[in-house]
Amino acid sequence: MDAQRKSIQGLTVSLDEKREELSTLYRQFGAKLLNDTADNSAGASALDAERIDAWKSFMTGRESDTQTVLDIKAALARLTELNQFRKELEHTRDEASRSCDQRLKALGEAFRDMNPEDAEELFGPSWKAAWDASTALTGLEVRQKALRDELESSGFFGKMKTQFKLASLESDIRQRREKLDRQLLEGGRTLMAREDFAGRAAGGGFGPEFSRVYQAAREAKDRLDDLAGRAQTLDSDIQLVKSGLEDAEALENPQRRMDELRTRIRETDRRIDSHASLVAREYVDKFYDNEGATRIGPQGESADTGGMGAYARQLEKSAALRSEIAGIRTKIEILETAIKIESLDRNISQWEHTVRDYEQRIKKYQELIGNAKRDAAEAGREREKLVSLREELERASSGRQS
Repeated sequence: MDAQRKSIQGLTVSLDEKREELSTLYRQFGAKLLNDTADNSAGASALDAERIDAWKSFMTGRESDTQTVLDIKAALARLTELNQFRKELEHTRDEASRSCDQRLKALGEAFRDMNPEDAEELFGPSWKAAWDASTALTGLEVRQKALRDELESSGFFGKMKTQFKLASLESDIRQRREKLDRQLLEGGRTLMAREDFAGRAAGGGFGPEFSRVYQAAREAKDRLDDLAGRAQTLDSDIQLVKSGLEDAEALENPQRRMDELRTRIRETDRRIDSHASLVAREYVDKFYDNEGATRIGPQGESADTGGMGAYARQLEKSAALRSEIAGIRTKIEILETAIKIESLDRNISQWEHTVRDYEQRIKKYQELIGNAKRDAAEAGREREKLVSLREELERASSGRQS
């Protein structure tokens, strides 16, 4: 029995392998049938339209989900690239903005010393404020120098008083200089925005030195404007990518969305494989039964002569595997039946032994019963004698008493 059980285990492994081989063949054959039908290839026209439509629906959904995953991955890579460009551009813009402000302030400062009529006309209202602030600042700086000279020649208490005045004055100078710088910068921006000024400055109308300052400011402004345009383009590109992610429902959590799609793709693949296997089995069933026997002619007739056309090889291979599987199942069933028979034989032998044992016991008990019956009869006879004796003794006793 152990040898039979080992044989069953080996056959079971072979059965699983053959079933897997047949399952793989079904999937491949079914996929070919479905693809050929979709391509209007000859030989697959026997497939039901319902099967074809279901398969097309699965394939369309899978292609859409796969493309969505690829689009999300491409969008994320593009978004990372664009954000890096945006970060680098912002750094460049910050530097360009500081450089442009310096050039525009230099432009305003240079124009402040121009002819007052031209300056006030082109510089705008800030020119007078800048001129007055510059004049006042010059006066404060003169006073600052005087206080420093006084600090060197003063005594101890005089130095303390002078240092206090000097600290207050330096704070005032610092504030006025910052205000003047803002006015000069604003003036430079005003000048740069005026087309009539740009033409005169570029043509040397204010002198070669001023043209040089203007050209430097112009180049800095053009570079800043160019960077702003690039930033706007980048922002548009980033928004476009984000819109694509939003359409794919992946803007908030792209990884989770891709995981959902991959799970759905795997499920669709499973359904496609199952559908292809079903189509193949149904197609093979038209020509062969479950045990691989032909349905189309004599047992020895080949698939080609049976009219199975372009799919003869797949059909015959399927039939061969069905036959092998049926043969293995039969062998397993024979072995399992043999094991059951052996088990029943052991049980029958045990029961027959039990019957014999019971029969021997019955025989023994029957002998015991016979002996018991004999002993009981003898005891009965002995009892009757004793009863008779007792009665005689009683009669004798009664006679003596009377």
